[in-house]
Amino acid sequence: MEWNLEEEIESLREKMMDAAIKKGLTAAETVEFSRKLDNIMDQYEELKKG
Repeated sequence: MEWNLEEEIESLREKMMDAAIKKGLTAAETVEFSRKLDNIMDQYEELKKG
């Protein structure tokens, strides 16, 4: 499970950066990727604690 989250984090980070470069930091797509990334990173941190 932890490895899948690490892969998902990296994938979302790449998508977010690509969207930011192409559409800007405040574009809806960039912000959505950022929110998803935050949620997954929170899950990952919870798993590491427990």
